[in-house]
Amino acid sequence: MSKKLDRAFYDVLGVMKDIQDADIKKAYKKAALNAHPDKGGSDEMFQMVNEAYKILGDPTARAEYDRDIKKFGLKDGQGQNTAKQFKRADSMNKAQKAERSASATKRSEAPSDAPRQPNH
Repeated sequence: MSKKLDRAFYDVLGVMKDIQDADIKKAYKKAALNAHPDKGGSDEMFQMVNEAYKILGDPTARAEYDRDIKKFGLKDGQGQNTAKQFKRADSMNKAQKAERSASATKRSEAPSDAPRQPNH
């Protein structure tokens, strides 16, 4: 089984397998915007979105990917469960980042317990 089958590309983009070629780019732009690290996404998810578009955006590579899915009996593009899992994981990453940021802010604002000594 090839490396590209490790990912459910249709689900990463949040589309069904029967999507038209012209609509793949629209789905890619939407998914890339949501997954971009500067917009609160993760590097890993953004890389997966780019990888999915690289395969699905090329008609020859997409046809080969579709043949492999059928050959190995894999499920992709049939319910977008993977996309929901990615979004859930991504929102958990955002919550963890916010929690770390809040705790760092609290530490920097907390007064020091050691008494200050006057300069003489």
